[in-house]
Amino acid sequence: MAERGARRDVRIRDITVHAGDAVVAWLGSANRDEAVFSRSDTFDIRRRPNKHVAFGVGPHYCVGHTVARVALRVLFHELLTGFADIEVVGEPVRLRSNFIAGYTSLPVTARGVRP
Repeated sequence: MAERGARRDVRIRDITVHAGDAVVAWLGSANRDEAVFSRSDTFDIRRRPNKHVAFGVGPHYCVGHTVARVALRVLFHELLTGFADIEVVGEPVRLRSNFIAGYTSLPVTARGVRP
């Protein structure tokens, strides 16, 4: 992700970005906009509507989005039907990145494997 310079003055909500100011698109914050998402910083697999931009937009939309959605659907199905309880048992460790928002570690205990 590259820093850019604003080409002209522009007003975004209540902030003025002046020509020449440094600007960066922080992708990790794109899906946490309080104006778009209620409880924007809460992970909710049932969120509707869910106008996230995780797979990009327009001509830059991810060609692998269908495979990713299927893989996530299978993952959550197996987790939610395969275990009676999943509990966070340690401190989450956030990924330090200006490109990807996520975790490098999230210790959990899964109990009650279902047949």
